Amino acid sequence: MSTIPTLSLRTGVELSTRAQERLDAARADQWWVRDDSTTVVRTDNDKVLWWTFAGWKANLWLAALAAEAGCRQTVTSLDDLTISLDPGTDTAARRRTLTDEDDTELVLAPWIAAEAIDGLKFSECLPLERAVEVVARRLQDARSVELARREPVVDVNLR
Repeated sequence: MSTIPTLSLRTGVELSTRAQERLDAARADQWWVRDDSTTVVRTDNDKVLWWTFAGWKANLWLAALAAEAGCRQTVTSLDDLTISLDPGTDTAARRRTLTDEDDTELVLAPWIAAEAIDGLKFSECLPLERAVEVVARRLQDARSVELARREPVVDVNLR
């Protein structure tokens, strides 16, 4: 997962001066990123972000697991790189999310928007249950979810 955030380049890759400057700035801003782990960052405004770099589909499933574990009751944001967690989330609860929660029983139905179902070809021909199942299946990224769950999690406090 995390080879993207450190932006490790293959040997022989040449960057423009501007690209190198931006890469250096990104590395300086996110100094806490490591190749071998995901990171939970707590900021001075009580924001807690889990930097997985796993991609949107995987983060959707990881966020659902975190919600099942009680780590996402008051926050909802996620993107390709991060999942917001509740400010009071304790480390033990978060670790349980990664190791103990059973993702085979996870249901994404509450997270699936009506627009996603409407976007299916011939959606009006499908029963709602089947349409939700189709959308959920298309949102799977089991490999990335598993990789993110296996990586160690580093806690960083920027307060």
